[in-house]
Amino acid sequence: MFFDIKGLFSPEMMQKANISLYQWIKLSLYMSLYAIPWVIVNTLFILTKETFLLFVLAFLFVIPNIVAAFYFSDKTIHFREYSHYLKRTYIDSLKNGLFIMGVLLFFGFDGYVVLSLMKLGYLFPLLYITSLFITIWAVYFLYFQQQKEFLFKKNVKLAMFFSWRYVLLSFSIFLLIMLWLSLGYFLQGLNLLVGNGLVWGIIARLIYRRVEKTANK
Repeated sequence: MFFDIKGLFSPEMMQKANISLYQWIKLSLYMSLYAIPWVIVNTLFILTKETFLLFVLAFLFVIPNIVAAFYFSDKTIHFREYSHYLKRTYIDSLKNGLFIMGVLLFFGFDGYVVLSLMKLGYLFPLLYITSLFITIWAVYFLYFQQQKEFLFKKNVKLAMFFSWRYVLLSFSIFLLIMLWLSLGYFLQGLNLLVGNGLVWGIIARLIYRRVEKTANK
């Protein structure tokens, strides 16, 4: 046991950790640079009913960068390669983002009608759980779209399967997303420096390992 602990802090392991941290910092900075509207909105505005749509529109600029984070999560990243990847995939990522936003807004409006207009407050736990899985479905969908192994409809179904089949992983990813949003709202400097790359890099690796295990069964 002591050998394993010693190996954990060996020069080789520390070097790998430093390299990974450096890559996450670069990824975070690149994501922030290409998602300036989101950074500005988070800095200048408070999330309210009046500014909600503004936050939604600004978040569209984040989605292509999330896709890029999935792609570069296990690669050495440089600014030129990141820029070229965004240029090549930006339009498709925005289309996927609009599709996801449409689904989320439809569900959000439906939930508003149920809770506020129909006064069915007892359904709140069910709506909350459903919103959790829809959020995770969106993350899986972006991941599968980035992989470009299957067509659009197949990726929608795969994302639904993984989000509901692996509940513990879905819950873990949801907590990571909430952490990322909280850092972006309350500790934006930390998010800009390392949070973007760290959180989405971890999410990408979690999904990759789960997909690989499922494919090998």
